Amino acid sequence: MLSAPLDFDRLLKLRLVVARFGEMDLAKWWNTRGQLGRVGGLALRRGFPRTHRFAQAQSVFAAAAHRCREVFDPPGCVTLWGLPEAIELEIVVKVLRARYEPDGADRPLVRLAKGGCRIEEWRPLLLWHLARQEFLVRDFFQGWLYEQFVAGTYQLRQDDVRSYLASATAARAWKESTVKRAASGLLQTASDVGLLAGRSTREFGPFHLPENSFLYLLHALWALEGTALRVIAARDWRMFRLDPQAVEQEILRLHQFRRLDYQVAGSLAQLALPSSTPLGFAERMVA
Repeated sequence: MLSAPLDFDRLLKLRLVVARFGEMDLAKWWNTRGQLGRVGGLALRRGFPRTHRFAQAQSVFAAAAHRCREVFDPPGCVTLWGLPEAIELEIVVKVLRARYEPDGADRPLVRLAKGGCRIEEWRPLLLWHLARQEFLVRDFFQGWLYEQFVAGTYQLRQDDVRSYLASATAARAWKESTVKRAASGLLQTASDVGLLAGRSTREFGPFHLPENSFLYLLHALWALEGTALRVIAARDWRMFRLDPQAVEQEILRLHQFRRLDYQVAGSLAQLALPSSTPLGFAERMVA
């Protein structure tokens, strides 16, 4: 049992220092190179103008955690890369407050993290908020990655993503090193959410959007779209492998369990949600 409160700012700084020291251009502990250095920052800033520092840190943290599990992973062990879920969320809150809009559109994310939301419910929502701010993330997940899944692609390599980036308008003027870092970051983000599995070669595995995450996204999209039919048809669902038919089926299922009210009459549809705002539903999720 801890005898004193954790200093989360210091813990985050410690992670960043160790993560940077372990990269291939220094101690060679994990297979990222200069991602947390100046070059990595300049590279990712082009693809992630608002959240590049968050992308930098998360990609190296994930690589360090994977390597640590390979070398040292006894049952019940806590490491710098394998902390209890509540502590992980507190660290993320620190990053969110610095890089997102904790008092604006991203306020529900912070509330969920501080309220102890389950990490598997929270991560898809982080991806959605990230995609709303970063065009490249939005285009990759709603467009290219979804289309690969629908086409029946089984495996993806970094070279596949680099080919996509080579044709993406936002990345056409990038150097090869920038493209490589962005491709690695996008694949790692997909793996963090659970959309892909594996390391050097990624594979589409089974994925299910948690019920509360689905309901939160309904609230968020309702605030943006304003009608049931436009919510159901929103491209945002493609990030989680859902087409309009699958979205409506899930809404009907939730209607049967009285978690929402959905009425359809011909071309008219009416949707009544548990809360009036995304923040209101976030409060319910962690109540």
